[in-house]
Amino acid sequence: MAILGWGGPVRYRTGPHSVTWSDAGGTYSAAVSSVRRVFRSDETSAAGIDRELVQVADAALCAATVDSWCDVSGTVHVNIGRVPGPSDIVLLRSFHGARFLTHAHDLYMEDIHCEGGITGTLHCDAAAARNIVAVRSSFRFSAPSNPSAPYDAVRIRRTAGLCAFFDCEASGGAKDGWSFHEDGTPGMNVLLVNCRGVGNGDGTATSCNGFTTHDGVVAAVLGGTYGHSVNGTEVHCIQSTKTWCLGTSVVARDVDGTSVAFKCSNAGTMWLEKTRADAAGAGTAYAIEANAGLVLTRGHRTLAGGIATSNGGAVLDY
Repeated sequence: MAILGWGGPVRYRTGPHSVTWSDAGGTYSAAVSSVRRVFRSDETSAAGIDRELVQVADAALCAATVDSWCDVSGTVHVNIGRVPGPSDIVLLRSFHGARFLTHAHDLYMEDIHCEGGITGTLHCDAAAARNIVAVRSSFRFSAPSNPSAPYDAVRIRRTAGLCAFFDCEASGGAKDGWSFHEDGTPGMNVLLVNCRGVGNGDGTATSCNGFTTHDGVVAAVLGGTYGHSVNGTEVHCIQSTKTWCLGTSVVARDVDGTSVAFKCSNAGTMWLEKTRADAAGAGTAYAIEANAGLVLTRGHRTLAGGIATSNGGAVLDY
C-alpha cells in the first residue's frame, strides 16, 4: 500500500487547523473537546519544534500563568499573553494518528505529515514479514488519552523486514521519538537517512529517547540530528541490538539532571563513526555511556560530556 502526498504534502492533525478564540477574561477559549496536548505554532522550543503549553487545573490558574492551558468541561482555555491567531495554537485531541494495527503488507509513505495520535503518531503493530518505507514525512506530538501510558512519535513493532525512513522526522513524542521493537518477531532491520528526532518526552514519562531499538533489531542511522529529550537518552540501543551511526549529531540537554547522548545497554553493540555528541546540563552529562554494552568509535567527536562504563560495558576505538 502506498500513501502519497500527490501534488504536495498531506497534513493531518488530530485537531483543528484553525480555531476561533473568544475572550474569556484573562484567557481565550474555544469549544474543542477531548484535548490532550496543546502547542504554540508561532514559537519554537529549544529543540526547534512548536513550543508546548503547560496544562493547569482551571481557568483561574490559566489566567495567572502565561503559556498555559486547561480544559473546562470540553472548553479549552489558553493564555499566551495576547489574543491567539486562528493558526497559532495546535490542539491535539484524543484520536488516532497514522495507526496500522492489522495491516500486514508493505507500506510506503511520501510527503505525509501527521500530528497527534493516542497510540503513537505512526503506529505499526501487526506481526508481519513486510517492509515499511517513508520519504519526506513527519510524525510529531503523539498525545495519549491516558497521560500515565505515553506512546512514541513513531512506534514500529513486530516487523520482519526493512523499516527505512529518508528525510523524515519523529519529534515531540509523549515518550520516544523513533522506537523499534521486535516483540517476538525477529528480523527487523532499520535504516534512517538524514532523519530527526527532537524534543521527545512529556510530563511524567520516563525513559524517553530520540531514537531507540530493542530486542535484536539491526539498525543503521546515517546522518540526522537527535536531541533535547527529557527523562532518557537521545540514542539508546538495548538488549542484543546492533546499531551503526554514521555522521549523526546528538545534543543532550535532559532537564532531570542526567544528559546522555549515545548509550548502549545489555548485550548490544554500537558503532559510532564520524558522529558528534554534545551532552551538557546542570547534572551529570555523558557523551557516551556503555551499560554492559559495547561501543566502538571511529572519528567520533565529543563537544561536551564524559564517557561512562558500567556492568562490564566498554568504549573502544575500532
